[in-house]
Amino acid sequence: MKGVRVVVTYNCNIMCSHCKYGCSPLKKGIMSPNEFEERVVDEYNRGFEDYIMIEGGEPFLHSGTVFKYMKKILHLNTKKYIVTNGFWGGLEPYTDILQDFKRNGLSGIVIEYDYFHSLFINMNTIKEAIIRARIADLDVKLKAVFVTGNIKDKSDIKTFEYIKKLKNEFNGIEIVFDEAHGRDREEYILPSRRNIIEKERVVLYKSK
Repeated sequence: MKGVRVVVTYNCNIMCSHCKYGCSPLKKGIMSPNEFEERVVDEYNRGFEDYIMIEGGEPFLHSGTVFKYMKKILHLNTKKYIVTNGFWGGLEPYTDILQDFKRNGLSGIVIEYDYFHSLFINMNTIKEAIIRARIADLDVKLKAVFVTGNIKDKSDIKTFEYIKKLKNEFNGIEIVFDEAHGRDREEYILPSRRNIIEKERVVLYKSK
C-alpha cells in the first residue's frame, strides 16, 4: 500500500511522554486548508493514493478546519482516516459531527489508546468514542504503543490489558500496534491482523 500521512497540527489536549512530535496544549497553529489540499493532492498524484491519514496533535480540537480538509479532498478516490485520542467520546455533539464527516468522505477513525493515553483519558470515554463512530458507520481501529517486544514493561502490561478489554467488548475491531517513538513493529499479539505499510509519504505542518 502507498499512502500519505499528514500531521496537520502539534496542538493537543494532552501531553504524552512518548509523543514523537512533542505535541502539547502549548503548541499552537494548524495547517491551512489550501496548503493541506495542495500537499495532499501532490502526493496523491505521485502515486500515494491508497489512503490519506490526518493526524496531529489532536485534529478534533480543530473540527471546523478538518471538515474543510475533507471538502478539499472529497474528489479523491481513496480511504480517508483521522487519528485521534478520542477525548470527545463523552460529548454528545460528536455523534452528529462524525456523521457529517462520514457524508463528506471520511472512511474511519484510528483511536490511540495505551498506557500513555490512559493517564489522561478514561477508558469509558474511549468506549463512548467507539460507539459514536460506529453509529456514524465509520470504520474504527485502535492504535496502541508498546515500549518493548516482550510485554514485560509495566506500561506494556497495562496497554495489553486495556486493548484486551476493548477487543472483547467491541467485536471485530482492528488493532494496530506501534513502538514508542514511532518506529513500526509487528503485531505480535494479533498476527492475523498485521498491518504492514510498504510505502508512506509523511507531510508535516511547518509551524511558525
